[in-house]
Amino acid sequence: MSYHHYESECFILSSMPEKEANRAYILFSEKLGLIYAKAQGVSMPSSKLRGSLEPIAKARISLIKGKEVWRIVGAQESVSLWQQLKGSREELSIFTRLTTLLRRLVISEEYHGELFKILEECFEAISEKNTSEKLIAIELVAVSRILHHLGYFTLKDDYQSFFNIPLSKIESDYVIGKKRSLVADINQALKESHL
Repeated sequence: MSYHHYESECFILSSMPEKEANRAYILFSEKLGLIYAKAQGVSMPSSKLRGSLEPIAKARISLIKGKEVWRIVGAQESVSLWQQLKGSREELSIFTRLTTLLRRLVISEEYHGELFKILEECFEAISEKNTSEKLIAIELVAVSRILHHLGYFTLKDDYQSFFNIPLSKIESDYVIGKKRSLVADINQALKESHL
């Protein structure tokens, strides 16, 4: 039986050991959205996939759809946020909170190209040297964009000036000035999502 190979840029959100040398992964794919996939023998020293499937990384992954689950058959790691930000807990925490939010709100195997772009932009923005205020601004704007894209967040006129510009170019002073109302609106959106 022949299987169709899917190849896509993916963020590796998390992985869990399974059986002896297998691992289960949660991926956020550019083409397939949120997917759960397994890789066989990936924990073995001889595995070709071993170095390419690190958590909190972006990789080009080849997948096949099995009867019950996606299987990872190839991978090329392009960027590891974990490696770039060794010792930078604040940046890693931001990215982890964003991916946790996506896992909570997004239905698996549903295309979300815009959400992938937001995550990619955030990945690049927090990889740069930033002040604590800038990191707070990046996270607030990224969360509000995710919620807006999913229909949970209403875009107010106050937010227009920073909503459509790249996250790396956000003026943190302006966003921090709107922090109280932005956090209140985000919390209200999360409450209304019932998730």
